[in-house]
Amino acid sequence: MKKEVTNSDEDREYTVPEKIIGFTADSSGSEIKISWKAVKDFGHYELVRRIPGSNKWVFLDKNLLVENCIDDSSGNITKCEYRVRAVNVSGPGPWSDILTV
Repeated sequence: MKKEVTNSDEDREYTVPEKIIGFTADSSGSEIKISWKAVKDFGHYELVRRIPGSNKWVFLDKNLLVENCIDDSSGNITKCEYRVRAVNVSGPGPWSDILTV
């Protein structure tokens, strides 16, 4: 018996999402608005921040469904570095280039 071929999502083979590009930030007072270009076949995005010179990345959000985020938790930190990546059922894609604000 032959299996019927369909184009449903269950039959689709995914690869990890591509690297995010177009990663930008605008600083206004104590808020930093971060945005990036959408990638295909993502489930969610993960955004991390660190203080320059530190090796400790802190997750700001592990389940972003849109291509932007406002960081209002940087407090008295004068400079921050950010990275973002897309994740889907095949796993996480590569981290973006580091954005320094």
